Amino acid sequence: MQKESFAFQYANVKSLTVDPHKMGYIPFSAGVFLCRRNLQDCVAIPIKYAKTVMDKTLVSSRSAAAAAACWTTFNYLGISGFKTRLNKLISLKEYLVENLLAEKLAVLISDPSTNMVCLHFNSIPEGLLPEWIEKKYTLDGFKLKCKEDMLVCYKVYIMPHVTKEAILQFINDIRLLVN
Repeated sequence: MQKESFAFQYANVKSLTVDPHKMGYIPFSAGVFLCRRNLQDCVAIPIKYAKTVMDKTLVSSRSAAAAAACWTTFNYLGISGFKTRLNKLISLKEYLVENLLAEKLAVLISDPSTNMVCLHFNSIPEGLLPEWIEKKYTLDGFKLKCKEDMLVCYKVYIMPHVTKEAILQFINDIRLLVN
């Protein structure tokens, strides 16, 4: 959300990937890989039909539709459009987190200034959500070492289609497991 640089200003950051399909309203095949100039040759592969040219992309030949969709969407929304949408999603994420924490239904593992949060449902045995909830909300549990414990955690993404009503339904489903 800030205009300041955040990645390549750090010497240890060598590359950056962006999945514009998550927040950019772009088809799934779109993706961006950026790396420092001196590392681009590391991904280069020979092009069979052009003997003297190296392909310095990760996927090689592909349709330009995803690039055109990115360009069109980025130009249509602009920085202010993305900021407005992201602020709304962060507000919804904070609403989810506040409610889960207030009722002690989960603990916060991470809370970045994004529309994503990592949670451990400590109110449920072993923190593992039942399969029906994982499927309903498209969640995948994963183990994460936190201090000395291995916890089952869930990354929850608040995407543009998520509403306050959907968040309340999710919270109600978690309540059912505790009561």
